[in-house]
Amino acid sequence: MENRSLGGGALLALIIANIIGTGVFTTSGYSVGALGSREAVLLAWLVGGVHALLGALSYVWLVQRYPHSGGEYLLLSRALHPAAGYVAGWVSLFAGFTGPIAAAAHGLEAYAGMTGVRWLGASAIVLFALLHGVFARGGVWVQNAAVALKMVLLLLFVGWGMWGITIRPDLGSLEVANWSAFGSACVWISFSYTGWNAAVYVAGEIKDIERDLFRSTLGAVLIITALYLFLNAIFLYAAPIAALQNKADVGRLAASALGGTGAAQFLSAIVVLALVTSISAMSMAGPRVTWQMARDGYLPAIFGRGEPPPTLAIFLQAVLALGVFWFSSLKELLGMIGLTLILSSAGTVCSLFVEESRHGWRPKSKLHPLFPILFVISTLAMGVWMAWRSPKEAAVSVGVIILGVLGYAVQRKRTKAD
Repeated sequence: MENRSLGGGALLALIIANIIGTGVFTTSGYSVGALGSREAVLLAWLVGGVHALLGALSYVWLVQRYPHSGGEYLLLSRALHPAAGYVAGWVSLFAGFTGPIAAAAHGLEAYAGMTGVRWLGASAIVLFALLHGVFARGGVWVQNAAVALKMVLLLLFVGWGMWGITIRPDLGSLEVANWSAFGSACVWISFSYTGWNAAVYVAGEIKDIERDLFRSTLGAVLIITALYLFLNAIFLYAAPIAALQNKADVGRLAASALGGTGAAQFLSAIVVLALVTSISAMSMAGPRVTWQMARDGYLPAIFGRGEPPPTLAIFLQAVLALGVFWFSSLKELLGMIGLTLILSSAGTVCSLFVEESRHGWRPKSKLHPLFPILFVISTLAMGVWMAWRSPKEAAVSVGVIILGVLGYAVQRKRTKAD
């Protein structure tokens, strides 16, 4: 029996903490380098928010059908086939949480002014593994407080930044956009919205599925979309476009242009807090997938023992994240993670149609099937565009999925032999 102890406030904080991570403070530099236009980049951020909203509502309907922890793994295993669930669980483990935790650790070092000093990012990974694995209740309290503080500071920065931009007359020029790169930019930006599905990983621990799940998920996505648009407007218009292209620390560059060293240090402190809470939230949510897969016999049983918090699963994810963090860079992670995750989420949303055709079950909302159809079409369009523009990242994403398929085949063969 799952322990349903998460209320609406804690769930909202968890989703926001999962979403606000490395991407929003780093992606626009790469996007403006590819697109060459501030306006095109802001449009891509708006498209990313709408895409996240379509996916989030589709996931809410799926979780109402299967209100248990386990994320895409559980949803696809129950609705489609255990093989699809296994691959989704594999993707969640590596691209959904391990990779983003490593990326957040890299971003943490960049904004702390300690790029290449690997002990800082590694220490954050270990700290939150211990916090959520050993002191679970205290970990949730610390996370909620940190998310509240982070949101207050970000809103203060947005208010100050928007005022600072309005008195600069030299930033309204339109650049010529390279629209052929728009799909790739959307995939990078989709990584920044990753986390809108955080509720599905702890669904079995939500007190009131019918009320809290919908309100918290919808509220989080709308809040984040508005915040991202304002933040990126500040980042993009505060400094010359040439100074931002292909830079990871665009937030710090923008703050420095608006208010000098003090402003840059203030924003860096906010980003460090945001990245710390992101590592914390992913360290809490991700291992629920490993725990559920182990309970179903697809991973060693030791990781599925007891009830959440799944301590050993949390420690396993920390070890994997440390390995990825140590042997990869931030830019290498962004494209691969974004493409892999949106393909996995599209497959999960497709299970809504399978539920209707096989079992006659469908969501009561009038927005079904319009929202799921739009989400799947837009996801596949971004995936094809990304594969055409960046075949290397696409090949890595496909490779991760193929490894998941092979892993399932090996597991099935071993199970039959036993």
